[in-house]
Amino acid sequence: MIFLSLQTMMQAQFQAEEMEDLRNELCEEELAESIRRKEAEETEKRCRAMMELRAAEAEGRQMRAEKVAAEKAEEEKFKQEVRK
Repeated sequence: MIFLSLQTMMQAQFQAEEMEDLRNELCEEELAESIRRKEAEETEKRCRAMMELRAAEAEGRQMRAEKVAAEKAEEEKFKQEVRK
């Protein structure tokens, strides 16, 4: 009877330790997933910022080109009027 009780206690202790190990492993996996998610979000944020910067630079170049073209057209118009 004592042997059976000791065996039962050892099994219960083993199961409790196994459950604790599983809980710790799950906690570590959840933490690792959280870290991966945050890293992915940061990477996506940096990519979006880069794309927005490139778009702003392209828009700036386009605006400058339009301004130069408008100035040249105005200058040409002025030259035409002066020649008349």
